Amino acid sequence: MAPGAGATVRLFGVRFTVKVVSDDSGATLAVMEVDIPAGTLMNPQPAPVFTAHRFRRCHLFSAAWMRHRRVGSVQASQRTAWRDPPRMLWLPTWPGRMGAVTGNAGADWAGYYAWSSGRDPRPMLLSACHRLGAGDGRLAVDLGCGEGTDALALLDRGWSVLAIDIEPGGLALLRARIPAARAGCIRIVCASFADAALPPAYLIHAGFSLPFCPPRRFLAVWAQIRRALVPGAIFAGQLFGTRDSWADDPGMTFHNRAQVISLLDGLEILELHESERDGEAYSGPKHWHTYDILARDPRRESAPAGHPSGA
Repeated sequence: MAPGAGATVRLFGVRFTVKVVSDDSGATLAVMEVDIPAGTLMNPQPAPVFTAHRFRRCHLFSAAWMRHRRVGSVQASQRTAWRDPPRMLWLPTWPGRMGAVTGNAGADWAGYYAWSSGRDPRPMLLSACHRLGAGDGRLAVDLGCGEGTDALALLDRGWSVLAIDIEPGGLALLRARIPAARAGCIRIVCASFADAALPPAYLIHAGFSLPFCPPRRFLAVWAQIRRALVPGAIFAGQLFGTRDSWADDPGMTFHNRAQVISLLDGLEILELHESERDGEAYSGPKHWHTYDILARDPRRESAPAGHPSGA
């Protein structure tokens, strides 16, 4: 099966869907989604269950299908399949939604979380962490944290974390993976970052999330981000350019280079990389036009530096 191919079958009322996609590195992999109705032998619970499995190879009957990446387990029973590893992703879903967690333009967020599981933390976030040093309990905000890869990377580096996302499925995955020793260092908020209040922070990360903010709300969100940066704090994230293949989506926000420079006025631009490439998204082939941004509030920290509260 080539990237872009897929198939759906029903067996005893259970829907099985296989999608063949390419990840960010160009490697071919498959995502198998299973939608199990409530009150059945496979799922006696009162709510439907959605499972998603990510496979690195696409040979249906080969052992490679058993070597899929760990996604996590989010049901209270912490159910796992076969042995550990691998694990399954178990997400609650709503009747009639066929297991898809929807977002902008009907985005299949649950499938995306399965597709992107096991990725490394975003390079711009790691660059910010390198510049700022060990977190030492300072507050970092992860806007649009999704299934929590970057929030967990911040925890690992000693930061206190405020993780914000509107999709409960992703937040459930994050909660299931928080190390017990660091559980008191993270606060999780289920909300649109357009509605969430941001406390003062030393690091604000928005990994490929800000473009999903509606245009009518973007400037207010950006102003709140700017206000939340304490002296010396860093913003790390991405914006989408006007030549991106999603630029005709009226619910998303896109910028040209002059607009990006204007948004960063008054900040010290540490890194600004504009790039265009043809590649893949979870939804299929895509032309990417992106701005990778690392910018610092130029005000000097007072000494000694206090740690803003809010985590």
